[in-house]
Amino acid sequence: MALNLPNEILSKIAGIADKNDLLNYAQVCKQWKEVFLDAYWHTTKLKPNTMEYIYNETEHDNICLKNAHRVWKLIIKYVKVNDIEETECVSRLQTIFSGIKHLEYTEDTLEYAYLCLNDWSPWTLLSHLKITCLYQDAEQLTWLFEGLSKLPSLTHLTLNSKPLYTYDIEYDDDDEEDESVPWLVIESMHNFIPKLEYLDSNPAFRPIPNDDIEKIRHITPAHTITSIGYNYDFLDASWIFYLALKYPNLCSIVFFDSDKKNAKDSIVYSRNRHQEDIQLLATLDQFFPCLTSVNTLTGSHNGWPFSIFYDTLRNFGVNPESVTVNILKGGEQSIYSHNRCLLPISESLKISKQSLDFPRFKMPISNYISSYPNLFELHYYRQMPSTTSIENTSAQNMSLESPIVPNRSHTLKRLDISHSKANAHVFKYLSSRCKNLLWIKLNFVTFDGLRLKKTGQLVLEMPFTQLKTLVLYNIKLSYDFVRHFCIKQTDSTDDDQLDPDHYQGAEHLSWSHTHLDKTNPNSNISSWQPWKHDVKYAQRYYRSFTHRKGYEKNYGNVGQYRKGYLQKRFWKRDLQRGVVLFHSRSVKNFYFCANKAT
Repeated sequence: MALNLPNEILSKIAGIADKNDLLNYAQVCKQWKEVFLDAYWHTTKLKPNTMEYIYNETEHDNICLKNAHRVWKLIIKYVKVNDIEETECVSRLQTIFSGIKHLEYTEDTLEYAYLCLNDWSPWTLLSHLKITCLYQDAEQLTWLFEGLSKLPSLTHLTLNSKPLYTYDIEYDDDDEEDESVPWLVIESMHNFIPKLEYLDSNPAFRPIPNDDIEKIRHITPAHTITSIGYNYDFLDASWIFYLALKYPNLCSIVFFDSDKKNAKDSIVYSRNRHQEDIQLLATLDQFFPCLTSVNTLTGSHNGWPFSIFYDTLRNFGVNPESVTVNILKGGEQSIYSHNRCLLPISESLKISKQSLDFPRFKMPISNYISSYPNLFELHYYRQMPSTTSIENTSAQNMSLESPIVPNRSHTLKRLDISHSKANAHVFKYLSSRCKNLLWIKLNFVTFDGLRLKKTGQLVLEMPFTQLKTLVLYNIKLSYDFVRHFCIKQTDSTDDDQLDPDHYQGAEHLSWSHTHLDKTNPNSNISSWQPWKHDVKYAQRYYRSFTHRKGYEKNYGNVGQYRKGYLQKRFWKRDLQRGVVLFHSRSVKNFYFCANKAT
């Protein structure tokens, strides 16, 4: 008999359940049916092969038509003009899915975006719109914005214009300006869509003429906008000047890279303009007074340094708490540019995320610990995987060097490191320096060293740390990904979990092995804890690691499947890959599988 649960609880269950299981849950009882059907049809994708079926009115058992009222988000991808060549087809689509609130539309044709030419008015409830289409010029974009003015509920707009090279089109350098956006087009967009709260637009900015600065001083602010994302192919003080006047209530700002094959430095920034830019921004009455989250590079493609942006934040007393500074070029100059961006807001910085797209960049973690006294979260990650080298205590392409440990404990509580080559000594330094550390996640982190090759054991010492959550997965020792993990705690976090059949001695040792779980059709990656006698076998194995590893290599990886993961019964084969030994005072929760790491 099914449980009589409130709809609020059922909705939460339906929201996290696998979509493939929702239809089965809907058949349990009448009370469950509507909630789980709503969840199943909540997001619906339409592709070319489904369009004709939907438009077929003779299908009495058309399941899409019967459940169209449940669709909340509609995704239309790669539907060419020939598939919906009649205006009536679009009108019917709007009639069938008249109640949608989210729409994602991807155009896959060299023709003008078809939906953009039609009447948007039937979708009166549409609040979130994402359009991906071919690069449009300023006139076409204005035409699009005029059409979107018929959407009274639109508050979130994402415009992703594909570059011409996506379609293998040859074009002259003179055409590049046609793909950029003058500030007057941004103005027209806000005039046509006055209720926008979120804007994400990737067409590049066009330089603002000096004569337009006085006009910009008199623009009407878009008070409803709280979050924006813009392309940084071209950026300078005049554009920052415009954005500061246009968005006085902005809380989050992101400058991201475009999809262009070759972003050109068409205008080289002159260092002589630095003081002029500072003075221009100083004439503002306010400078993003509500800003809390910032995502930038150290500089734009045209060479404008973002340090001017951060200096201006300091000058106006604005203290963002979460800052991401991405670095695209290596060398001492990049370290200097990185520090020039963050140091002006060092006192307020609580969350720092760093992204790098090049190898061999070193930045001592001690810089963060000493320079940012109120830092709460530190994330190192890379956007594009590549071979990297982070020597001497590193995190996400950055080297972390162990300095003399001061007495004052740092505020850092969360550390996230991914796609890096690291040294184990950094963790002992962090343990002694950051006594409040509660959450650590390591993903795709490689550790090297002659001792690791001889012993097969990576020891991460954090003797002063009491963690609530530890996440370790895709950890690599030299050339092999580790599948065995051992957690040794000097303090107990939960007496009930110390099962004598799984743990031994007063040191509270727990051993885990990640494996391929084929008990269900999806073949998930899971982990299990070997029994006490299995742990003793593993300990003996590592006492003579070099000999045993060479012996087992003769037998290969029997049963290997899915990215090197073996089934549980082959756990001994994975001993040759090495083991991670994590020593700390206590760890309340630990995870070794990506699907369980949050």
